[in-house]
Amino acid sequence: TAGRATKGYDAMICWFFGLLSLDRLQLAVAELGARADVAAVVFRINSPGGMATGTPETAQMIAELAAIKPTIGFTSDKACSAAYWLFAACGVCLATPSATIGSIGTYLALYDYSEYLAALGIKLELFRAGSLKGIGLMGKALTEDEKKFLHTSVDRINANFTGLVTARRPAVSADTIQGQWFDGDVAVERCPIHAIVSSESEIFPHLLFRIPA
Repeated sequence: TAGRATKGYDAMICWFFGLLSLDRLQLAVAELGARADVAAVVFRINSPGGMATGTPETAQMIAELAAIKPTIGFTSDKACSAAYWLFAACGVCLATPSATIGSIGTYLALYDYSEYLAALGIKLELFRAGSLKGIGLMGKALTEDEKKFLHTSVDRINANFTGLVTARRPAVSADTIQGQWFDGDVAVERCPIHAIVSSESEIFPHLLFRIPA
């Protein structure tokens, strides 16, 4: 899996822009779980993260797959943010020494152009039904109620994210899930990954003792 994780885009768009389609990944995970000729699954991940929509469901599917078949997450580049959400759902997480792991956290960013547009003599006239309708419109400053609503949404998504991480990786401490990232031995010490490997070729020894004879 490579590229920024997205949902709702077709295969051509994902290919052209180098995106990871969560829709296609879900289909692949479902197929791998159902196939009797698949003994184990390796997820090769190279992604800085992506959108929250679709990620928890995909991570849950990977966790359910890991309950019935050996699964290994591997990265030689990066597995961060939403991509780490998927990565952590695997049974075992491996990375090369210089790979970037973590960025466990959630954010939502909006620009407030209201003062800039006012300086240009441009004023937004907004007619709305619903006190929280129209959040993020260009030219509109956020109200305190809108900020509270957005923060609550971010906290809820983040609780889902960190909940899966701590359930799958119980040794991960609270100070490891503050949005920072790790590499090398630090990633092992902080427990987002299980072990360092020098290359992809070292994945398979980790699988051998997990595949039923």
